[in-house]
Amino acid sequence: MLFKILFTVTLSAIVVNGISFDSSKHCSCSLLSETDCINQKSWCQWDPNDKECIDIYAICESYTEAITCQPKLGCFWNMNQECAEFTSCSEYTDKQCPLGLCKVINEKCTTLQVEKCSSKTTKDECNESYDSMDSHCQWSKGSTCNSLPNIPSCGGLADFEDQCLEVGCYFENGNCREKKCSDFTQSDCLITYVSGSGNQYTYCSWNSDTKKCVEGNDVSKIVQSICNTFTLHNYRWSEDQKLCVVCDELDDNDLPNSYSIQLGIILLTIILH
Repeated sequence: MLFKILFTVTLSAIVVNGISFDSSKHCSCSLLSETDCINQKSWCQWDPNDKECIDIYAICESYTEAITCQPKLGCFWNMNQECAEFTSCSEYTDKQCPLGLCKVINEKCTTLQVEKCSSKTTKDECNESYDSMDSHCQWSKGSTCNSLPNIPSCGGLADFEDQCLEVGCYFENGNCREKKCSDFTQSDCLITYVSGSGNQYTYCSWNSDTKKCVEGNDVSKIVQSICNTFTLHNYRWSEDQKLCVVCDELDDNDLPNSYSIQLGIILLTIILH
């Protein structure tokens, strides 16, 4: 079982030399253009009549197509062809099975079984198991089945080289660490960021004088097409200034109460193999 983690989902803050991107908040819908409004479809929708972006308050029933139903908000597309809050695994097809809450067995969406990792003696059996809603089993380089949190820190993955690389950390000299800007080549440096201490992430940019990837402080390179999404919906595109600018008002990314027990898993983009 390999976890591919999209860090732009899991960050609580990204720091750009004093400029922070907070993934628990988003631009107030009323500030957004039609394009940015569509980028924030988890919280906003464009009103074609009044030509303005309005709040949708993350009501599952407001999503009428499977492709727009929002798992990260606790909404799942069920067998009744409806977007609704999670009920039970049997209510979903194998294609729409909520991974992390359920698992696909013989092309059926079934309940996730919680088991002790120490009872697993083979790699395949270990990597397909969970020992709680917040942790999963992973085979270590010492050939033992250990428990790992669903949101692991790089420092805790020294015995799991594959997992270290899979979640976007850097493995060297037997240790797993967060990536640094200096780890990137010029082609990889543009518009990227890396983790720092705790949940802090640093924006990187290429210094043409030193020919090195360094901590950046110039957001002017963030172009219109990715302005809102790259900044975790904290910035918007200003047509007047032709720049990516910080939103004057930020709203909380509230989740449905019934979904709180699933937060540790669904904040990740999880792909089970």
